[in-house]
Amino acid sequence: MFVRAAGWYRKAIARDPQFALAIASLAENEIWRHWWLKPLSKADLDKVRSRAEQAVSLAPNLAQGHIALGLYYNYGNHWQPDQALAEFRRALELQPNNVQALQLSASVHRRLGQWSLHLSELKRCEQLDPRDPEIPVFIGATYCRLRMWKEANRAGQRALALDPRNMPAILHVLVPSFEGSGDIEKASQLLATFPADSLIAQSFKIGGDVSNLVGNWPYFYVMKRDYAAALKARDKDNGEPTANRLSARAAIFVLAGTASNEREEIERACALVEARLRERPDDNYAMSQLSWIYLGLNRNAEALKVAQHLAELVPPEKDAVIGPESLANLAEIETRTAETAEAIETLRRVLLLPAGMVASIARLKIDPVWDPIRNDPGFQQLLEGTELIGLPPSLTGEAAEK
Repeated sequence: MFVRAAGWYRKAIARDPQFALAIASLAENEIWRHWWLKPLSKADLDKVRSRAEQAVSLAPNLAQGHIALGLYYNYGNHWQPDQALAEFRRALELQPNNVQALQLSASVHRRLGQWSLHLSELKRCEQLDPRDPEIPVFIGATYCRLRMWKEANRAGQRALALDPRNMPAILHVLVPSFEGSGDIEKASQLLATFPADSLIAQSFKIGGDVSNLVGNWPYFYVMKRDYAAALKARDKDNGEPTANRLSARAAIFVLAGTASNEREEIERACALVEARLRERPDDNYAMSQLSWIYLGLNRNAEALKVAQHLAELVPPEKDAVIGPESLANLAEIETRTAETAEAIETLRRVLLLPAGMVASIARLKIDPVWDPIRNDPGFQQLLEGTELIGLPPSLTGEAAEK
């Protein structure tokens, strides 16, 4: 999809080298491909930035040029939220009802931990474009992070009413059914009502916890401890890079306790991900992949070192979306390397963050990733303790809007 679209944009630019909209669209296409499918090299990202800047230079009043440049600042190698917001705001000055610019602005505020402002912008998007199913999907994702399960379900239902096969919408209906209650069988019954071909195994490269690496649908089977079904779901060809698929399989092998029988495949995944990190040492997603691959190869000390580095590199205070995911990954790796006290303390922190997609008290009770510490008194105390539900107190009101 990305490659085909890029080809058409390049043909348009070849016919008219001053076609600012085509140049901006090509830059946007490439940054989305970088974010969702395959990371670009620094040199290629520099070209993306140059294209976006060229579009702005050719047509300063073209909102799409500013959106493309803002996308680079938001999703390039180095997150630059202030610059991203400035470009999205300029786009909104040019087109006050530009839903894409407003939605992207909301995404920046989410990563900044400005949840109230983020939600208000998304609700404004929904008012401007009530027939776009992706907007309630994003709202549902936020409510899941805030562990507001009823609200997440309602947002998912709104999205499904618009697009019954929308995979993320299905997710935001399904997740609250077990994250909020821990009832995996009820969730299984709900899952069976959705079209099988709408359930895509693709992982979401926004952080580091193991469910992100494995992919939501395969990980659902992991929580049922049906590892064969998880591997089968993971093996569907959805266009992802081989490294992602093999890394996901490696994590499933670790959770299933069969990694020692799959060493050759895990070593292949290791070579691919280590090569990616040599090219892009700051690739958060690759770091989290490698931590699980190292577990599969019994290189526990290295797995822990990588997970610790990732958690230090992207703390929740720096990024309210990726940070909690990376911290959850650290808790998981600590659990799997017998660092029990440290794992429990890290997990306690995660439960007090907007991280409902990866950790809730109800989910702790059923997720096999925590099996090595399940009977520890400290872990059992977590199950009887508290978790953040709703907006973090320190990030509500005026503080969230600065």
